Amino acid sequence: MVEEMARQLSMATRRELKQAVGERYRAAGRWERRQILDEFARVTGYHRKHALRVLHRPFVPEREGLPFVEFSWEGLSEGNSMCGRGWASLNPTGVSKGTYSST
Repeated sequence: MVEEMARQLSMATRRELKQAVGERYRAAGRWERRQILDEFARVTGYHRKHALRVLHRPFVPEREGLPFVEFSWEGLSEGNSMCGRGWASLNPTGVSKGTYSST
């Protein structure tokens, strides 16, 4: 029954589960982590070692379904101060996309 449920979880549901359970797992004590890990592996259908790696990994935010990073900078350009911020992501074909603005 649990194995069937694990196969039916959508990627979005798994992502939400990883985020919520991962935060709880990283904050828990040793014995509680063991119980959380067993429960997470059973519900997702992941092998226990894979579940362990998934829960240790910090949550990576996504934009348009792709992992992304936000950045900001400050600097000088020919005596003028400049700063800006933006975001960037790399899609599976290796092409980066994003946006930035400067002031």
